[in-house]
Amino acid sequence: MKEFRRYYWDSGVFCSFLSEEEGRFAVVQDLLREAHSGRIEIVTSSFALVEVLKLKGHAKIADDAQQKLRMFFEFPFIKIVNADRDICESARNYVWTYKMASKDAVHMATAEVAFLLD
Repeated sequence: MKEFRRYYWDSGVFCSFLSEEEGRFAVVQDLLREAHSGRIEIVTSSFALVEVLKLKGHAKIADDAQQKLRMFFEFPFIKIVNADRDICESARNYVWTYKMASKDAVHMATAEVAFLLD
């Protein structure tokens, strides 16, 4: 079995790349190059598909960019974990226990599962 590193990305990482956020864009771009080459795998929640619709400080993603975004999430090195009942129940516990925002809690619960993937 080929060894590689696995990174969990919440929506903020995708948004920082797509908006070319200063200070983060280059780092994310380097990680994407690593992923393209097969050295790393990126994991995210299916929830990110909905969250990455409006970039911080920008208007809603334009119609012509929507297809680009769809294709971005189709890269084979981006593994999407469904926010199923178990993940959502775990996220709810994060909200109750740690007072996390719901969105962040879903990502935290998904990240837990992501590192158990085969």
